[in-house]
Amino acid sequence: MPFLRSLIRRDHRGRWPWCGLAAGGVVALAGVAWAQPAVPGAVPALPVERAAIAAARPGVQLPLAVSPVPPSTPARAAVVLLPGAGGGWGRWTDTGPDGRNLLVRDRAAFWRAGLQVVLMGRASDSTDLDYPDRISPSHLADVRAVVDWVHVRWGLPVWLVGTSRGSISAAAAALSLPPGRLAGLVLSATVTRQPRHPQATVLALPLERLRLPVLLLHHQADACPVSPPQGVAEVVARLTAAEVVEPRWVQGGGPPQGGSCEAMHFHGLVGQGDAALNALALRMLALTPAP
Repeated sequence: MPFLRSLIRRDHRGRWPWCGLAAGGVVALAGVAWAQPAVPGAVPALPVERAAIAAARPGVQLPLAVSPVPPSTPARAAVVLLPGAGGGWGRWTDTGPDGRNLLVRDRAAFWRAGLQVVLMGRASDSTDLDYPDRISPSHLADVRAVVDWVHVRWGLPVWLVGTSRGSISAAAAALSLPPGRLAGLVLSATVTRQPRHPQATVLALPLERLRLPVLLLHHQADACPVSPPQGVAEVVARLTAAEVVEPRWVQGGGPPQGGSCEAMHFHGLVGQGDAALNALALRMLALTPAP
């Protein structure tokens, strides 16, 4: 795949990361196993804890949906998930948030791979996380508070993952955090165009300052105007100091539903989300240094 290879940067040792296109078009990895259910064919239920931590602003709470891995499967890393759209996660049900955003509906893929999973909701003083809100000092302080909480709870390397509008939050937060605070950054359906708010896109950020591993997950048929596939190459070209840069392309899936920027369209990896996030989680673990 010459196009894919042309976008992948060598790591700090001059090596090319292994990649290939599995059945269904999801970039897959070799040589890394993930935890299987105890009963063949059974899918383990995702545990979920409802938590809230204090924001820096007085009286403001940050809601979290926390899915810890079983003690019998020691985790090597944790992941903080930043949903897109307005930053909400739907209703809270017996099984946790029921939203259709990629990182809400398919977050179990990270947990099954052995990652401690923390889904970040919208702060209690907010009703929407619009594009400018994603780069606001208060929002970035909220993300930092969640990352700090994860470090205190588990003492593990932390990856930050954002999709769609959440990709702006994730990239901006990675730039605002102290060096070494994150193990890596994942941008999914990366927002690179926004005529109404040109200052609030991933490309508007000083990406040249990022030094940590950066993975980009994108569907080849993403038709959302704010996240065209060609924007991925533009982001990659700006990540000149990143330790590792890997675009990971998805194809197939469907059938798409709703508008081209909706969660159940190719923008949200409809029909491929679980498989794509599972392969992504394995790659994240492979890039996480052993304790």
